[in-house]
Amino acid sequence: MLEGWHFGEIDDTNHLTESEVKKAFSMVIRKEQDAMRKDETYGGNRNQKKLVMDIQAQERISKGEKARRKKEQTQKMNDIETTNRFGLFCLTFMYFRTFSRVKSERMALLKDVTVTSPTRNDEMALLSAEGRKMLLEEQNFIARQEAYKKAMSRAAAGEKRIYDKEKRVQEKKVSAVIIFF
Repeated sequence: MLEGWHFGEIDDTNHLTESEVKKAFSMVIRKEQDAMRKDETYGGNRNQKKLVMDIQAQERISKGEKARRKKEQTQKMNDIETTNRFGLFCLTFMYFRTFSRVKSERMALLKDVTVTSPTRNDEMALLSAEGRKMLLEEQNFIARQEAYKKAMSRAAAGEKRIYDKEKRVQEKKVSAVIIFF
């Protein structure tokens, strides 16, 4: 973003403010009115009337221009807000759509179309090659976990036996020292 630029605001530094425009026009009108009063013919000539009418028209145009710019800014902000809301909706929709597709693809890989024999009730026969591979990997993982638990329980039992044996040896040494004295 540009330095000094704020979201939704328009830089009005190059434009006259409404009060400055009114002040300038009122000064011009006063000068013209004073000139018309000094003129012997009160109504003035056509050029003077035209000038007053032009000044009044410029005042109306400047007010209308400011209102038009404000309306355009409001319209742009509404368009941006609508676009952002639609974009957020699309992102959310695609996020959940992706999850549902991943789930359906996963199920399709597990139970795909490669049925070898319609009379066989074997689960492996109903799976695709990728599904069989995934199922075997899961079974191997479970088998590895069970083997690990079994090995850890054996190691724990061995460590307990070693600890108990060392404790008995220490107790025998202590009892032998007590009997000796």
